[in-house]
Amino acid sequence: MVNCLFCSKKESFKSFFIYEFEYWYLEHAKDTSISGWLILVLRRHCESLHLLSEFEWNELSKAFRFICTALQEITNCKKEYIVQYAEGLQTQHIHFHIIPRYYDLADSLKGRNIFQAFGPNIENKITENELDEIISKLKLHFTNNQIFL
Repeated sequence: MVNCLFCSKKESFKSFFIYEFEYWYLEHAKDTSISGWLILVLRRHCESLHLLSEFEWNELSKAFRFICTALQEITNCKKEYIVQYAEGLQTQHIHFHIIPRYYDLADSLKGRNIFQAFGPNIENKITENELDEIISKLKLHFTNNQIFL
């Protein structure tokens, strides 16, 4: 799809890439104040979950487990949020936000309010150094624990 952000990824997003599965790829969110905010994206364009193949569903469940385990081990988060809407003007493409819910997360950001910590206009975005550090840790974890090979 021509206007789909995920189908027409720009070179600038390559620095956020973490891991590629057979049907999905994982990247860190660009505009967030939460270190470890990940986005799992279906590699082909698809707008509805009911249109996923059996193979995509099977890999998705394994990917969720693999990613959530990695986030907990690396960030020591209390739990993980997983959200999927695919309703944005340029993001009508199946993708999941997988977000570490830290122990010290402000009450005002818990649950669906977590999206107040995401987007181009948020304050206190994580620094490039913080972003590089969490991406490096996740890449290393995924390389050392390749359950999909």
